[in-house]
Amino acid sequence: GSAMLMSSARGALRAALMENINAAEVLSRVNRVLEQAGSGLFMTMTLMRLNIEAGTAVWASGGHDPAIVYDPRTDKFRDLDGAEPPLGIIPDMVFNLYSATDLHGPLILMIGTDGIWESRNEATEFYGKERMMEIVRKNAHKTAKQIGDVLEADLISFRGKAPILDDVTFVIVKML
Repeated sequence: GSAMLMSSARGALRAALMENINAAEVLSRVNRVLEQAGSGLFMTMTLMRLNIEAGTAVWASGGHDPAIVYDPRTDKFRDLDGAEPPLGIIPDMVFNLYSATDLHGPLILMIGTDGIWESRNEATEFYGKERMMEIVRKNAHKTAKQIGDVLEADLISFRGKAPILDDVTFVIVKML
């Protein structure tokens, strides 16, 4: 069922992205396709457009955890909040656009699935967002790829022989 949901979502997403519409309308269209499929399954998704030079982001989100921004100058994290319910649940859901205009580097932006912080080790302890954010903090001087590599290695080490129970997907963007 999940594979069929992803296949439907991917096709609907590709079709919607071929048109000149904003991220909120794209999510609304994908939502209609998934909801009409009647599978009873749902998914989360965020579409975000970053303009690094202008320091802006515009996004729409269906049930996805917010992107996290780390500012190494102030050593502070913050969420880019703004989301509606997951895709495939509410017929004719209208998604909104959200924006941030204060993303001037150096900053690190990370968005990921809950499979990261909900990963468990053999003692059934959660990995947690705090541990993930500490990896970003300690490695902020590295490239985005290097930060991702350290995070991936730490997740694998933490999990040990415990089974993977959810997808682990993330994107790290370093804005200089």
